[in-house]
Amino acid sequence: MKSRISAMCAISAMTMAASAGAPISWDSVGGGTWNLPANWSPATVPGLTNTAVLGLTGAYTVTYDTTSSINGLMITNPDVQLDMPHGRVMTMFGAINNDGTIVLNSTGLAASTTIDFAASTMLDGTGTLMMTSLNTLSRVRTTGVGSVLTHGSSHTIEGRGQIDAAMINDGLVEANILGSDLRMVTNDKTNNATMRASNGGIMDISSIIVTQGVAGDLVASGAGSEIEFTNSTLIGGDVSTTAGGFIEIIGNNTMDGVVFSGDMNIPHAATLNIAN
Repeated sequence: MKSRISAMCAISAMTMAASAGAPISWDSVGGGTWNLPANWSPATVPGLTNTAVLGLTGAYTVTYDTTSSINGLMITNPDVQLDMPHGRVMTMFGAINNDGTIVLNSTGLAASTTIDFAASTMLDGTGTLMMTSLNTLSRVRTTGVGSVLTHGSSHTIEGRGQIDAAMINDGLVEANILGSDLRMVTNDKTNNATMRASNGGIMDISSIIVTQGVAGDLVASGAGSEIEFTNSTLIGGDVSTTAGGFIEIIGNNTMDGVVFSGDMNIPHAATLNIAN
């Protein structure tokens, strides 16, 4: 009996592996809602064993009107916008390859909109993830034990919100909404490319360690643009300000082996420890 059960389990696992990532393609030229089977080909809403493909030609918007888990997401049409309204959660077990635009909390209302990455994977492509609402109202997380999100070299994350994910950044992460914070919190980050505050936006690096590679650059560019370090450690790479941007030190922080140029404010009751 034990051998039969083991064999059945093995067959079941092989069947699931064979079907994992099976593509389901968007098939509505006028856009529409994600959770309607008739908008897909075959006529099935993508689920845990599927890769959702938004590649149909033309300019259109798909509204993610559900909460679900999917194997992968490919937006191969750069004219596509995927809107995720307030209160929605997309759990990814595989990669997102985005050549279009994904909008987190497109309605701007007070309920968290989240992309959860349940395994180590990538957010890649040539497109943009637009985070539009404060703090956890627009949020990116890694939820699997030890999972890490790698942000691809040609992709952009921009706006305001909260990146809780353990993340390796090889692309552009930009806080670019006037007076609003893009918060880097919860899990440590690695920056091999550019993390930037611009247009009067604020990048808040709080209670984490950021390790920068040789090309890692943190920059505050433009009047009122600010990078805030709050009880954090920065290791390696460059930190700079241009055209009226500045660095703000809050609480107890450490910079280790960092090359700095520009303007920095260390106010009362704040500490900056310098190593190497």
